[in-house]
This record gives sequence, structure tokens and C-alpha cells, in this order.
Amino acid sequence: MNKGIVTIDYQECMSCGVCVQVCPWSYLELSKTDLDAQHKPYPVLLPDHACNGCDLCVIACPVDCMALRALSA
Repeated sequence: MNKGIVTIDYQECMSCGVCVQVCPWSYLELSKTDLDAQHKPYPVLLPDHACNGCDLCVIACPVDCMALRALSA
């Protein structure tokens, strides 16, 4: 059962890539963004894939910048 969809607090994210490594479905990737001056790669959900809410990335994140947002009914 889907618990929700992952959300990422990019202000807290340190671009370590642990979430990308633990996603068993490869729904996340590190992608260069304009979120900061260094253009660091940040995790993003791939647009062609729907997060199934397994919670593995949330559990693995060393800085707790990921959370599951409940899906609306």
C-alpha cells in the first residue's frame, strides 16, 4: 500500500546521494539544479516514475531532509 510520496527539503539536503542509492525502483536521481550558487546535484523524482511511498529513502537520509507527504483521496 502506498504511504505517500517523498518530499525533499533542499535547504537541508547535503547532496550525498544516499536516497538515490537505496531506492530499489530507481525513482530518484541526482540532478544539477539552480537551487544554490554551486549548482550542486540534488535528488529529484524522475517525472516518468511515481514514488510508491516505500519510505526507504526517508529512513536512509542522514540529515532527515526527506519526508512522505500523504496522498490526497
